[in-house]
Amino acid sequence: MTDRTHHDMEIGHADMTAPVSAGASRSSHSTRDSLFGKGVFISVVVAAFAILTFFGSLGYRVSLSQKDDRQSIGTLVATDPVVKDTPAPTADVVSEQVDDKATPIEPDVDKSSIEIVVLNGGATAGAAGKGADILKKAGFTGAKTADATLDYSGVTVYHKEDASSEAEMVRKALADSYKSVSVAPADAKKAETGTVRIVVVIGK
Repeated sequence: MTDRTHHDMEIGHADMTAPVSAGASRSSHSTRDSLFGKGVFISVVVAAFAILTFFGSLGYRVSLSQKDDRQSIGTLVATDPVVKDTPAPTADVVSEQVDDKATPIEPDVDKSSIEIVVLNGGATAGAAGKGADILKKAGFTGAKTADATLDYSGVTVYHKEDASSEAEMVRKALADSYKSVSVAPADAKKAETGTVRIVVVIGK
């Protein structure tokens, strides 16, 4: 009785141990599968990251290379002047350039016919006569002299409204003999400056 009972207990213990061993084996296989799956996943992620890094680096290098090429081309364009064919000036253009630099032509006026009076406006005695002689040598042979009733400063060529071009001719004739010669319309407040077409006043 005792031997049977002991035998039955051993059989029961064996039956209880067998399922536990099988479960442990299945758990071990499941753990290995899980670890293997995680390892595969990590390997795939690392490989993908390496591929992305490689292509990213390659793209960056290509971008830098293109940028350097564009800068090099821009530098060459900026530093390499483009030589354009300039047409030779035509005869008409040359003529216009010469005319621009030429001395203005004086109006076709008979200088001897211009009415001119040279006034001594406070200068030394004989100043009006000296001015008239200068004008006569320049062709203004009708120049006359007189004394002004007022005192003036400097040398001024007064003229009537329509005689500005003639006054400029007179100024040029006097310019070499006096430091400064100005031109002005006849002064209405000074009647003697408008008695004739051109009035030259030699002042102090």
